[in-house]
Amino acid sequence: MLHPRTPKLLGALFLACVAAVPARAEHAGRYTDVATNIHSRGHNDASGYLFGMMTPKEPGTDFIAQIVAPLVDGAGWGGVCFGSSMTGPLLLVTWADGDQVMTAGRVAEDYTAAGTVPYTANSITIYPIKQGTFVNSTHISSTFLCEGCINSDSFDTKPTGRSNPSVFFGYAYSPTPVDDPSDIDTRLSDHTGEGGGYGGFRVMLGDAKSDEYDRYAAMAGGGRDGMPPDPSPSATPAPTASPTASPTTTPLLLAPGPTSEAWDGCWEDECEMPEGSDYSHREIPLAELIALVVVGLVYVVRAFMS
Repeated sequence: MLHPRTPKLLGALFLACVAAVPARAEHAGRYTDVATNIHSRGHNDASGYLFGMMTPKEPGTDFIAQIVAPLVDGAGWGGVCFGSSMTGPLLLVTWADGDQVMTAGRVAEDYTAAGTVPYTANSITIYPIKQGTFVNSTHISSTFLCEGCINSDSFDTKPTGRSNPSVFFGYAYSPTPVDDPSDIDTRLSDHTGEGGGYGGFRVMLGDAKSDEYDRYAAMAGGGRDGMPPDPSPSATPAPTASPTASPTTTPLLLAPGPTSEAWDGCWEDECEMPEGSDYSHREIPLAELIALVVVGLVYVVRAFMS
């Protein structure tokens, strides 16, 4: 015969177990940048990190990208990796040098901070879109046209699916300053330390196509309208007049637009991660885990005392 308190206690234990399970990853979707009105497909999470991309209706080697990453007092970096493994594929990273936004192509040769070197597998050129590029004390946003970034060298695996191919990306960010913000080849900081984060997501490339691609590509600085191209990697001064450059800006600069729709890809924790993926899980920070366990124990104690 069950003790009268058993049902309550079991219910409390269930809630404690639920509390100890990590929250589901943020859903990727279609977003509209408030500064440029660019619609993109990609991923964002609760930290304020975001990656979005737009491609032409007939995809080639170029695409428009936006990377938004959380900073601490203006320091830190964020990036996106073109594959399931951190080592090998193209990395696009961005950080701040004062009021300038630095964006560069890198490749990780190993799993150390010193192992990330300039990307040279093929020629890429970064054309900044200044309307969507800024830095403040809490976030950095780099919006740009990446010429030559889609090729067999940049990805570690071929897209899967014929009608609407799926591509796996990894992301990372760190609030720790890079070694020398003014050096485009500077060494990055470790993204697995306190306040950092990483993970993975898939993008259905067909969903990133846009009839408006050429119009937004024309906003990119240099090289798209007969002007000499900006050097790549880029160092873009943040626009001082932009209202989004306020220190009180909201954490997510890419907010769902009036006609935003749910992404029909998969949740991060429901995607079939490639074998050997570096992004198949994200550990819960110790402080967060302790807090979740404490909440669960409170339910247990209350049930036992009632």
